[in-house]
Amino acid sequence: MTGEEAVRQLLLAIGEDPAREGLLDTPARVVRAMRETCSGYSEDPAAILARDFHGEGYDQMIVCRNIDFTSTCEHHLLPFSGVAHVAYIPKQRVVGLSKLARLVDCFAKRLQIQERLTEAIS
Repeated sequence: MTGEEAVRQLLLAIGEDPAREGLLDTPARVVRAMRETCSGYSEDPAAILARDFHGEGYDQMIVCRNIDFTSTCEHHLLPFSGVAHVAYIPKQRVVGLSKLARLVDCFAKRLQIQERLTEAIS
């Protein structure tokens, strides 16, 4: 069964008519939206953090606050959103703050529960 067929079956299951004019293109739109929503599976978190630079002896905690994210609950397939704060203490190398936000986005764009999202980022 293709993704579009699955969406048509879902529409039937909720009592809708997938042949109704307003729903004709819905299966294709839902499949495209879910691919984008779950695009984190195609990203490699290690690759996001691979580009780093010498920390020049910097040993203070680095904090990136207020990273907005939206994810999808794996139990209900509904969105949830929040704000992440990521901190680390560098050893010899540091990564740019934008990499921390990209890391949050990578894991958020997977089916998630909040606890796993927190663990994955750490």
